[in-house]
Amino acid sequence: MFFDDSDGPHEGSGGERSPSSGASSVGDVPLPPLPPPTPPSSINGMATEEIYSIIKELRRQIDDPATHQDIRAMLKKEPAVLLAVARVLHESALLRRTVVNVDGELEEQLVPLPEASPPPLPSGYRSWA
Repeated sequence: MFFDDSDGPHEGSGGERSPSSGASSVGDVPLPPLPPPTPPSSINGMATEEIYSIIKELRRQIDDPATHQDIRAMLKKEPAVLLAVARVLHESALLRRTVVNVDGELEEQLVPLPEASPPPLPSGYRSWA
């Protein structure tokens, strides 16, 4: 696994290889896959499942122009729902906005993620390197 089979035995080694002659570096060894991220149990004080069901319902209703005013009224009446839905959509890079480009055409852009400070280092460490 760590040796290259294409090379024959090296002269002077008696048919044995030294580990440094054909060993792959640590950087060549693939890392195991990361586990899927687990969503938090609540966002802005609301259960995550409830927020997901609201998003699913909004996606179902968004194609019907008659419901646009109802959606706006509900989101204006409940700012906590609006913030929670916006946070979920923003973190999953689904929050988009329509802008007019220099040619006067409408185009859709992702809303950029805000700058975030680096996570704190564990105690006793001075850098992530």
